[in-house]
Formats: sequence, C-alpha cells, structure tokens
Amino acid sequence: LGGLFSPEAYITASRQAVAQKKNWALEQLEMVVHPGETRPQDAQTFILEGLSLEGAGWESTGLSFSADIVGKLPSVGVHWVHANDVDASTKKAVLLPVYLNFQRTELLFSMRLPGTKGVADHVWFQRGAAVTAWSGDTTTSADQ
Repeated sequence: LGGLFSPEAYITASRQAVAQKKNWALEQLEMVVHPGETRPQDAQTFILEGLSLEGAGWESTGLSFSADIVGKLPSVGVHWVHANDVDASTKKAVLLPVYLNFQRTELLFSMRLPGTKGVADHVWFQRGAAVTAWSGDTTTSADQ
C-alpha cells in the first residue's frame, strides 16, 4: 500500500467501487478489518500486506504490549460493509491512525483493530500506537 503513488486514493477507489456495486451511499459504508486474512472473501474485500505497527505488538487476538518500537502486522483483510451490518465488537475496537510512513506526516485513513481485554483505548493512544503503510524496506523474501 505504501509503495503506491497515492495510497489514500486506492482506499477511496475501493470504497467507491463497493458503493457503486451495492448501490449504497458512500456515507453508509464502514471499513471492517480482519488481521490475518490472506484471501479476499468476496468482491467487497481486499488484502493489505506489509503494514507495520508502532507503539504496540500484535498477537492472534489483537493488540498487545511490546518492548519493540515497530512490529509487523499480518496481512489485513479490508471489508467495506453497510454501517447497519457492523457488529458491536468491531465498533468497540481501538481506532488507530494509518500513516504513510514512520514520519507520521501524512495520514491515510484510520482502522479499528481489536484491543487487549481490560486495557482502555486511551492506553494505546498514550503509547502512540499507529499503523504505517511503508517502512522503506524494499527487500522481499526472494532477495534474501
């Protein structure tokens, strides 16, 4: 995502495509993410890879405390769903900003990730938790 010329336009275009296909207003769509998803479930889904998580770690169930400053986020399935179909647990997830890179000067969008049970949302904000789309590391597994 971070390697695109205009990554926020990609997110916007995916939202517009789903709205047009379903004949829904843009305002009726909400982003729902599923970390760990590797294949699209339907035409309303796309997969983001290579995202990094700063100020928090990731475990299979959600955000976790980590001594590392930056960690990798698994592939994330992004679904555009009608606002009426968003479940309560998704609405309670921690809303984190997604920045282009570690400098955090360009906000792309925000996504809700499940937090740790018993940890208030403000703890993640105090830790400066955020997602970055581009780490600047251009090596791939084939290069190593």
